[in-house]
Amino acid sequence: MKKKLILCLMLITSVFVLMSMCVSAFDYQENDIVIDFLPGDLNGDNRVTSADARICLRAAAELESLTDRQKKIAGLDDTDEINSSIARHILRASAKLETLTITVNLELVQTLVVGPLKAPTGKEWDCIEDVENKLNINISTVAHPNYIVGNAPDKYVSITGIEKGSHNLTFEQTIGWNQELSESFILIVVIS
Repeated sequence: MKKKLILCLMLITSVFVLMSMCVSAFDYQENDIVIDFLPGDLNGDNRVTSADARICLRAAAELESLTDRQKKIAGLDDTDEINSSIARHILRASAKLETLTITVNLELVQTLVVGPLKAPTGKEWDCIEDVENKLNINISTVAHPNYIVGNAPDKYVSITGIEKGSHNLTFEQTIGWNQELSESFILIVVIS
């Protein structure tokens, strides 16, 4: 009986070791631009809610300060200042009255990596391509080492430019026919 138990434990351990060897994180290149956040999600819970708008409003009133990462998530450049207007956009997005937009400047020689995209509802994120197909969009799914126990795989979208100009992409969660859309955002990629 003990031998069977030990053999079973060894087999389970070897499966996990093999899975972790086969599964690696997404390979970022040195000059990649990475968006690994949901725009407007200032508290990091993978959703845009009124709590995020509250954080933004408190920062606008100088009752708390935002980290550099939170400023990026709020859509601020280095020269921008936090204000109540940004909090209003986040609040409207939390009520599904508005879709947040983020703009990224990309050179033809660079790649933009969006991910890993997480969905609090367990739904996957989809990237809706630009209709003119002037961007090279690749979607990669990397399984989590503990995928066997129910963790969802990480989805990465890598984008490179084919032509200079401004291109719009929409990211939204995959939903069933009878479910409400949880989260979405618009990514504007400006290729120079």
